[in-house]
Amino acid sequence: MEPYRPLRLIFFIFDFIRLAVMISLLMTFVPPAGSEQVFPYVFYTVPNGLFPLISFFLLFRLNAYKPYIALYMAGKILAVVAVFAWLIFSLPHIRSALSAVSRDAFTVIGTVLLLSAGDAFTILGGAILKKRILNRGILVPEEG
Repeated sequence: MEPYRPLRLIFFIFDFIRLAVMISLLMTFVPPAGSEQVFPYVFYTVPNGLFPLISFFLLFRLNAYKPYIALYMAGKILAVVAVFAWLIFSLPHIRSALSAVSRDAFTVIGTVLLLSAGDAFTILGGAILKKRILNRGILVPEEG
């Protein structure tokens, strides 16, 4: 059995769910004025589409894509920074949009923090995977 295959499967599932939640969360707050207002929101979601792809490649072809583990972790760190930047800059809009029910505002903030915590765990898991596979030279049997 390949090293850490369940961990790589968890990466893929989390990244796919994260992308779906992130898009639905961000598109909830797009102003209905028109498409010119969509760009700042899509700016935060589009790069996150790469995470399910890279985790998919790591899941099925680890030998070919193991040099990209460090890039995956760097992207996750940038994603956490971007999510917190979005949260800081969008907080007034979130509060005004959800002023009637303050519990919804806490749900949005809680979801964002939960996604960021999940990213932190994937960064930690990526560091473990990188240390185990790249630094110790573990060879993974070629998949055919």
